[in-house]
Amino acid sequence: MLFTLKRACDSGRKIVVFGAGELGGRVVEILKDNDITIHAVCDNDVKKQLEIFHNYKVLPANAIQDIDPIVVVATVYVKEIVRQLNDLGIETIIPYKELFLKLHESYNKLVFPRCVSPTVSIVLTAYNEWRYTYECLKSILSTKTNVEYEVIVGDNASEDETKDIEQYVENITVVHYKENIGYLRNCNETAKAAKGKYTVLLSNDVKIISDYWLDSWVEIFERDQLTGVVGGSCYEWDLETLKYGASVDDAVQLIDNEKLNGNCVVGYVSPACICFRSDVWAAIGGYDERYMPAWWEDLDLYCTMRKLGYKVVMNAETPYVHYGEVTAVKENEIIRQNLQKFKDKWSDNWQYVVT
Repeated sequence: MLFTLKRACDSGRKIVVFGAGELGGRVVEILKDNDITIHAVCDNDVKKQLEIFHNYKVLPANAIQDIDPIVVVATVYVKEIVRQLNDLGIETIIPYKELFLKLHESYNKLVFPRCVSPTVSIVLTAYNEWRYTYECLKSILSTKTNVEYEVIVGDNASEDETKDIEQYVENITVVHYKENIGYLRNCNETAKAAKGKYTVLLSNDVKIISDYWLDSWVEIFERDQLTGVVGGSCYEWDLETLKYGASVDDAVQLIDNEKLNGNCVVGYVSPACICFRSDVWAAIGGYDERYMPAWWEDLDLYCTMRKLGYKVVMNAETPYVHYGEVTAVKENEIIRQNLQKFKDKWSDNWQYVVT
């Protein structure tokens, strides 16, 4: 997307950043680093308007509606800002997380290898946001591996190209749900189709960047029968911050680990890309559906694994990119309620929570 923005900028299009906060500052830095000229910065906060932000005067949104800009939305309220800008007649809008996503004018067909007896089943959950799903699948196909694997996509009744995924991708299994059953249940239901000894749960807004990632993870499981979950180190959307899993404190807060090397036992790894023993997952029953539609089911799974005597391992040598919450919507009330459910469930076994 940055290449497309640069080309548009060079042709005379005006580039505007919407958001005069921390995210906006990061986006301004990224655009400047790529020699993309910024015309203006906007924000809805009247206290910020007319102040100077990274050498730009902060303007209200209606100040740009007549210049046909390309607006990069750099706030967590992307959907709300997109609607506001559309109401102002502004149509060319780029969410900040798409800056490092490749823009495709057409989608070449992805052909996966046929696999009858996979060692690993890659279960990918998707709800719209086809461009992310395509890049995710393409990254799997592009990285090297000697492991036999299958790909299974659970489509939560998408309305974009995802619903026609078979036209773009060959030799994968697709489960199309008639309605959006939510992320958690999608994981549980789609994983039932897995044939591999190990199962990877993969969010559609992940990009695999490590060759032989599956080989490394399978080797970890094979070397230590007490390994229950394996994950990798996780780059955030801007490819800058690399997180090495986390510890969990008594207040159920995640404390990010400092840089780690090799294989490390951790309290928590990002669930955007994790692998587990398929038989253990089946015996547990998958994610606990008391946490529907999502939030806290991942930590609950890790605690269950520890209670059964298994380890949660992070392999620092297999980083990947997670753009983060592309399809998920943070609903604070649901998060709060599910945290209480988690605390109630584990109150008598707290030793498996704190790491």
